[in-house]
Amino acid sequence: MRDFFYRHTPCPTAMLDEALTGRSHSLFVEILIFFLVFYIANIPASFILSIVAVANMISDPAFSEAIASGETYELDYEKLLEFLTNPPEWVTCINLFATVFLILAAVIYCTKIEKRPITSMGFRKTKSWFLEYLVGAGIGAGLLAVTAGLVVLFGGGSLSFTPSSFSPLFTVLFLLGYIIQGASEEIALRGYFMITLSKRQNMAVAVFASSLLFGLLHLANNGVSLLAVVNIIIFGVFLAVYMLKRGSIYGVLAIHSFWNFTQDKIFGFSVSGQGTYSSLFSFTPKFGMAIISGGTFGIEGSIVTTAVLIIALAVVFFLPTSERELSGSGFVLNV
Repeated sequence: MRDFFYRHTPCPTAMLDEALTGRSHSLFVEILIFFLVFYIANIPASFILSIVAVANMISDPAFSEAIASGETYELDYEKLLEFLTNPPEWVTCINLFATVFLILAAVIYCTKIEKRPITSMGFRKTKSWFLEYLVGAGIGAGLLAVTAGLVVLFGGGSLSFTPSSFSPLFTVLFLLGYIIQGASEEIALRGYFMITLSKRQNMAVAVFASSLLFGLLHLANNGVSLLAVVNIIIFGVFLAVYMLKRGSIYGVLAIHSFWNFTQDKIFGFSVSGQGTYSSLFSFTPKFGMAIISGGTFGIEGSIVTTAVLIIALAVVFFLPTSERELSGSGFVLNV
């Protein structure tokens, strides 16, 4: 498997040369450091969510009545839990924007602690970065659209055109939010963690370890299943290989963001267990067909998604990349 991986995946010599200027640790230590960086980034995000939860409590008429009458306000913990686990659309939007702290934490750790240049995270100096992003956006949206069509075709549910529930304002805000959220996970897992691991581990280990961690981070999501975690791991491998093939991180930032955005605001699927809100289409899953529809976790928990991602990964593995393109992006084939 390792030989197969190396025959079809370029070795990022430029990124590694730059990354080697920084510190490196064992695999176990690097995983611990990653979780430390991840949870530090979640401190300000959790603080913002706490403020939002308090503001929601204060806006409760029962709270105002209790204050006015001098009585004690009894907090409804079930209502608070529902608010936190299945928040309103505007709260979910705030949460997406709050993932910017993960971007800051990963970049600060790599550049200030590991002493790596930001180019070692995949932010290559190239005039075609915006084109790379646009191509990635098309791939992310296209893959999701194909998957959604196959889910309906194989009887997982039905799609209804629901323009009345479509909110242009929330669509724009969620687009910006998903651009930030998708970038945060890719910068942390691929730009930071994967490249850091590759300083001591071979690239195959770095790719699979970062993808496995990507899957495990979704274990606490609503409706999660073993198949959903496997799909997210495959998606992680696909993104990692795509990044190595293209020689920069721009494409995978877009693939991840527009995969999520298209799920939510176009087709109305639950995104990794997140509740559904306003969307251009509405998906109604068919009872007893969770293996096809993905159940409450959403389309990422579907066996159809497994097939689509495996095919996409195979295409990326065998996608020819010329020596000129590789050298221009700082990559050379390891054959």
